[in-house]
Amino acid sequence: MNTPMPRRLSVLAIAGGGLATLRHREALKLGLPLAAIIAAFWTATDLWPDSGLAVGMVGVELGLATTAMYWQRRVILWPVTLERVFMRHGPDAPLRGRYLLRAVLLAAVLWFVPIIVALVVVPFDLNSVTRSPEDGSALLAMVGVALAVAVVILFAVSRTLLVFPPLTVSHVVTIAQAWRLGRGYGARLATALILLTAPVLIVALVPVDVLPDGIVGMALINGLIAVVRVATALAAAASVAVVYRHVGMVPKVAATFD
Repeated sequence: MNTPMPRRLSVLAIAGGGLATLRHREALKLGLPLAAIIAAFWTATDLWPDSGLAVGMVGVELGLATTAMYWQRRVILWPVTLERVFMRHGPDAPLRGRYLLRAVLLAAVLWFVPIIVALVVVPFDLNSVTRSPEDGSALLAMVGVALAVAVVILFAVSRTLLVFPPLTVSHVVTIAQAWRLGRGYGARLATALILLTAPVLIVALVPVDVLPDGIVGMALINGLIAVVRVATALAAAASVAVVYRHVGMVPKVAATFD
């Protein structure tokens, strides 16, 4: 007898499921130290722009990807405690490497492809920016094009995001399998992820005039953006794990933690 498919989760259920995981103190234990490190790094980069620290942005993305990996594992193994998630039965080293490599490639596609397309569509010299209305309009158009391309890419690849959660529990799902698992969830998951990550853009638009001058202002805005960035990353990772759990592909591994 065929097992009936579970009813599909709504966009609000997916996004809400991801947000709900942030209510636990373990999210603070995992996220706040990383946010503090990221904020300090960003502030140092602002203070010394010619120091080459900007290369460390790769490290920031790797830190976020690693945190997301363990948080997805926490969601899948719920209610196993975070300490046991870290200490026992963690993903094998090759699978951790595969997870991080895929995460970096995904981040590169979502960041660099939209920027390249925007630069081609909207000719704009970043080295000669002025406060003229023309430059302001061109910059706004470039940002709009980049965001639109990023949204299109996210909708195109959202179903393949289900390759990530199984890796956290030492299981491998191919992109083709993830695509089949995510049937009916492409637009829903993409929309939920956009809703969860939108706060980062909103916070980034905070007028600098309302902040104190100097290093204090830099530290405040960088700290705020870092906290929101980490929180949205955890919620987004959790929402993907929520969908993965719902489609019935959760391995029976939680019992091994007893």
